[in-house]
Amino acid sequence: MTQPGVSQQIQKLEQACGHSLITRLNKQFEITEQGQQVYQCATG
Repeated sequence: MTQPGVSQQIQKLEQACGHSLITRLNKQFEITEQGQQVYQCATG
């Protein structure tokens, strides 16, 4: 999957959840608390 494709999927997930899942810092990112919860649900 390409980087723009990944960004698009993250944006769709954020819209569906109603929360930011990552905090973007230039070309880096950090997962938010809500993002961690979504991750736990997806992998648990």
